Amino acid sequence: MKVNIPQFTAPEAPEQRQNLSFIQHINKDPKKKDLLINFLSGCAAGVSNVLAGHPFDTIKVRMQMIDTNFSQCFRGIVQQEGASALYKGVTSPLMSIPFIKASAFISYEA
Repeated sequence: MKVNIPQFTAPEAPEQRQNLSFIQHINKDPKKKDLLINFLSGCAAGVSNVLAGHPFDTIKVRMQMIDTNFSQCFRGIVQQEGASALYKGVTSPLMSIPFIKASAFISYEA
C-alpha cells in the first residue's frame, strides 16, 4: 500500500523572486504612474516657484523695514551682501512649498 505524502517546498529565496525596479513597478499600473508624474510635476512647480519668487519676497521685506524703492533696495542688497543674500531664508519654503504644490497637482487630477 502506497501512502501519498505531500511534498513540502520551501518558500522562494529572495534572489529567486522577480525583482522589479521602481520604474518597472510603476509602469505596471497606469494610475500609479500618473500619480507619480503629477507628484513630481507639482514638486518641480513648487521648487521653481520658490526659486523665482523668493528674491522678490526678500526685497519686499527689506523695503518694509527701510523706506526705499525697489531698485535702491535691490542694489543695496547685492552690493553690500552679494547676490546670494536675495535667497536668505529660502530653505524653509523650499522644504514645504513643493509638497503643497504636489498635493494640489495630485488632487486636481484625482
